[in-house]
Amino acid sequence: MEKQTLGRIGEKCALEYILSKGWSVLATNYYLKFGEIDIISRDPHGVIVFIEVKSLLGLHPSGFRPEDNLSSWKLQKFRRMCKLFSAKHPHLFKEDSEWRMDLMAITFLEGKKALMHHYINI
Repeated sequence: MEKQTLGRIGEKCALEYILSKGWSVLATNYYLKFGEIDIISRDPHGVIVFIEVKSLLGLHPSGFRPEDNLSSWKLQKFRRMCKLFSAKHPHLFKEDSEWRMDLMAITFLEGKKALMHHYINI
């Protein structure tokens, strides 16, 4: 399976998960000059949540997990993209509203099973 295909399937799973929790989706695959934000949503408390999705096919013998793909450089880039989005769309943010960055790490196993870990406020 191609890396992009696996990534899109992971993003779809993450979307289904947050929608089942009562979150609203503001944007998916939001492209910026420096990259892409996978999911931009609002949780039931009104907090805007930027979600980075990392997916992996199968368990890696060395213990490598999808969340290991989020290097410190990628995290800084993600933070910069979230700040740019916030500056471009101030109408989405109330004066006292918060925003945060989450990570959804998904490992796809055989038989259409998946392990999902939701890291809040990375």
